[in-house]
Amino acid sequence: MLTVTPQARDKMLGVLNDPARKSYGLRLSVKPMGAALPQFGLSLVEKETPGLNDQVVTVDGGIRIYFDRLSLPYIQGATIDYTSGSNGEGFLIKTPYQPPKPPQAPAELPSGPEAEAIQKLIDEQINPGIAAHGGSISLVGLKDDIVYVRMSGGCQGCGMATATLKQGVVTMIKRAMPHIKDVLDVTDHARGANPYYRPNI
Repeated sequence: MLTVTPQARDKMLGVLNDPARKSYGLRLSVKPMGAALPQFGLSLVEKETPGLNDQVVTVDGGIRIYFDRLSLPYIQGATIDYTSGSNGEGFLIKTPYQPPKPPQAPAELPSGPEAEAIQKLIDEQINPGIAAHGGSISLVGLKDDIVYVRMSGGCQGCGMATATLKQGVVTMIKRAMPHIKDVLDVTDHARGANPYYRPNI
């Protein structure tokens, strides 16, 4: 169900065997991110009795890993590693879970006055706000009053991509063009950057 590399195991045991701390294992938390890969977290478990929704597995070295039962689809077959490099060091959790495939944009490129107005709105009001995070959004399709956009740069694979779309892009486009039914993100977020997880242990 869950694999821990020797490097990660040694780091975990070093923390769990620290006499200054009383802990019974590690909690692997999962935050689903819609079309993007889930975000993982590791923290110390300070209560011996698992919660009602907890599942506990014991991995190599006798390390007890706690997680919510609803997180099982994201954890099944995952590997916890500990790596170091130019981005720093920390636990890196790799999962075979793949988020749902994004919708497909229409084959024909958007054109005409309405497409130009939407692209202008994106260029002048939306992209400047996300440029600070290294991201950008582009119009890739317009059909049956549905707008198709693609995210790139820092937005691709970002855990906040869904919130950016729903709370920012959709709201602004629909406010300017009330007849638009929906705004769909066709970005393959699974291929975006997957930052190292820095644990709070």
